[in-house]
Amino acid sequence: MVFWMNEKKSIISLIDGDNLYHRNFFQFSNFHNGAIYGFIQSLVRILNAYPTHYLVVCWGGKRADLWRRELYPDYKAHRDEKEPLPAHFSAQWASLKKLLKAMGIIQPYCASFEADDVIAELSKQLMSSSIVLVFTNDKDMLQLVDKNNNLLVIRDEKIKGSNTFREMNYEAVIDFMGVEPDKVPQLLALSGDSSDDIPGVKGIGPKTAAKLLKEFGFERLLTNRITDKSFINNKKLYSIFEKAIDIRLYYSLVDLLNPPRTPKLDIKNMPAPEPDKDAILSILAEYELTNHFDKVKLVVSKLCN
Repeated sequence: MVFWMNEKKSIISLIDGDNLYHRNFFQFSNFHNGAIYGFIQSLVRILNAYPTHYLVVCWGGKRADLWRRELYPDYKAHRDEKEPLPAHFSAQWASLKKLLKAMGIIQPYCASFEADDVIAELSKQLMSSSIVLVFTNDKDMLQLVDKNNNLLVIRDEKIKGSNTFREMNYEAVIDFMGVEPDKVPQLLALSGDSSDDIPGVKGIGPKTAAKLLKEFGFERLLTNRITDKSFINNKKLYSIFEKAIDIRLYYSLVDLLNPPRTPKLDIKNMPAPEPDKDAILSILAEYELTNHFDKVKLVVSKLCN
C-alpha cells in the first residue's frame, strides 16, 4: 500500500492508451505482436504496483482531425512527416482495442480530442470521490496534479536499464518542472514543447521560463506590466512581450485545466463490458500469444468492475 492511498476512496487508474501503445510498439517493433505483448506486460506491472478498483484506457482521435489543428495547423506536424508506419502498427492497435474490450476494460474515446483531453475531463468528474492515478509520460499532464493527492501522475521511467514507476505528487511536480502544477501550461507556452511542435519563445528554456514566471507572473510578462527600467534592455522579456499573441495561442493548446474545448463524456454512462474468454483466446491465438492468457486473466481478476 503506497503512502497516499486513502482507504475510504475508490482507486481509479486512467491510462493514456496512445502514449503506452506507442512506447510498447517502438520498444518491440521487430515483432508482429510486440505492441500487444508489451501492452499486456505494462498492465500487469501497473496493477501489481498499484491495486485499483477501476482501470480505464483512454484513446485519442486521428491527428488530422484534432481541434488543435484548427487553431494551429503545425500542431504535431513533425509526426506527419515521419516515414509511414508498418502495417502491423494499425493492425495491432485495432486488435488491442478488441482485446481490452474482451477483458472488460472501459475505453473512452472522443473524435477530434486527444487522450489527454479525455483523461482531463474524466479526472474532473472523479477527483471529488476517488483517488485518480494517471499513467502517462506526457509532461503536460502534470498540470492535473492537485495539492491534496486526489490525483497523481505516474511516469514509467527507465533507470539504470530497468523500468521504474515515478509518482508525481504536488511537490514532485515542482521539483521536476520548476513550477506548481497549474503553472505547467504557462511554462510550456513560454518554453515550447517539441513533441507537439509548439515553438514557445526563442531563447526561453524551461528553467528560464520557470524563473520568469516566479518573478513576474504570466500576465505581467505578456502585457508589459513590468515597471523595472531594465525591462527595455532585457531581450528575453521583450521577446516574450512581442510574441504575446502567439504565446496565448500556445497556452490554449496545452491548457487542460480550462481548455477552449472539452469532450462530452460522462463516466457514469460508461459501463464496463463483460469479459469474454473466447474472444480473448481468439485474439491471443491470432498473435501467437496464447501463452500469455494467464497474464490477461490476472489483469481481469485484479479489476473490480
